[in-house]
Amino acid sequence: MHPGRLLVRLLSLGMKKRPLTCVSTPGSPPPVGVAEGTRPTGSLQFSRRIPAGWWFFAGVIVLALGMGALILGVFPAWWEVNRGVEGPWQWKNEIAQLEGVPVEEAVSSAKREALSLARELRQRFPADAEALCIFGLIESRFGDRRRGVEAWKQALRLAPDYADAWYALGEESRLRGDFEEAIGYFRKAVDTGNADGRVFLSLAGLLIQEGRAAEALPYVEQYLEIFPQSIEGWYRLGQALRIQDRLAEAKQAWLRALQLDPERKAVLYALAEVCEKLGQHGEAERFRREFARLEARDRLNPEHRRTWYDDLAAAREGLAAAHLAVAKFLAVRGHLELAQEHYRRAAEVDPRNVPARVALLEFAAENSRWDEALRWLEELSALQPKEVEWCLRKGAVLIQLGRLEEANEAFQKATELAPHKPEGYVGLAQLAIHEGRDLAAARQWARRAVECAPSAANYHLLAIVCERQKDLEAAVAAAKRAVQLEPLQPEYRQTLTRLLAQWQAAVAQGEPPSAEGKQDQD
Repeated sequence: MHPGRLLVRLLSLGMKKRPLTCVSTPGSPPPVGVAEGTRPTGSLQFSRRIPAGWWFFAGVIVLALGMGALILGVFPAWWEVNRGVEGPWQWKNEIAQLEGVPVEEAVSSAKREALSLARELRQRFPADAEALCIFGLIESRFGDRRRGVEAWKQALRLAPDYADAWYALGEESRLRGDFEEAIGYFRKAVDTGNADGRVFLSLAGLLIQEGRAAEALPYVEQYLEIFPQSIEGWYRLGQALRIQDRLAEAKQAWLRALQLDPERKAVLYALAEVCEKLGQHGEAERFRREFARLEARDRLNPEHRRTWYDDLAAAREGLAAAHLAVAKFLAVRGHLELAQEHYRRAAEVDPRNVPARVALLEFAAENSRWDEALRWLEELSALQPKEVEWCLRKGAVLIQLGRLEEANEAFQKATELAPHKPEGYVGLAQLAIHEGRDLAAARQWARRAVECAPSAANYHLLAIVCERQKDLEAAVAAAKRAVQLEPLQPEYRQTLTRLLAQWQAAVAQGEPPSAEGKQDQD
């Protein structure tokens, strides 16, 4: 039966034919077309009782329409989020061969993999502004820059306040030499209200380059509010002030940059020049000598010597950056397993890629995969041997693995790299009190941590160590100091309460206070 007829039949079920009753006002003739004999009972009306069966089927249809509307409203959004990760990703068919082949072939292979990844991302997430922006970045680096620009503009049609797309357009304009257009795009990125620090620095740098230092100054200051330890930020601030002939202020900005990096040659050169203009010839000569020393070192030492552009290294870095961007995109959307695949590929492609290894370290630590976490920490330590964080985290992971002697070595290395920071001493103290291994050493390290940073946490650690040594007077003194510094911290207050009770009980029994406790209080 035709579906339409079936619906009519269903709707008609349970409806019995009844005569149409016409009623009119009393004493008036029946309406035209109505047979005589119809009894008038009131005003004109037509009446047909609706049977229960009809109501049932009407309710079913309304329910079906409501469910359909809900599905049509919710399903597309769900589909847009999830359809992109369904099925195998085809970029794996273009895995680059980077070892054992000529450089040209390896570079071409890396390009094919990156473009395959970018185009598949766009195909799977066609209505996602961030996916389009990533596509544009990869396409502009490895493929056609015009397609990249079009992708960024398409992303802005979807999300007009997407700062990354405005920034990408600004960078593309800057590379083409259209500085005025680049400044306009950078300003639009800032105006979105969600631009990151690089936008402020890029905009300020371009304005300084164009001699518009007064316009650049607010952007540099905003950048330094976000990144107060940025050498580049303080250097740019000095440039902006120097152009405005605010020489003394420029000098102070450059001295701050030099404090952060004593071997930054551009800063030394700028300081030599500004000191000369300020009439401070002795300082100017000192900065010139240091600049000349570093220049000579960089010419003679292969480690610091400028190298030729390496096509394969650049291709590796670009391909790793592509996988890193896709990994972050997927991780934010909750596709953590897929994200880890791309992080691993980025680490594999670029042996010096730090962000990918940091992300893989976090995944391993969150899932208590301590052997894997240790492997990434060892690679990070090799890449950044002066980074204290890797020593500290390596020590913590080694404790999880039960390798306490190696953990002790890691914390010792942290204190050697940063003797004025407390974290290494805290690690050593906590390790020393582990199962009461060496309480005397623990007290020494805890005291050293307090000397480096007299914080509530460090005083609390010292109080715990003194308690383990049965030196209640010193423990109470340290706990009181912790509570004074952070009076709302419940853990510190509980420790102090417990120690006071123990100390009072000891005094009641006539036990003498510890002499070492006096030293800790001092």
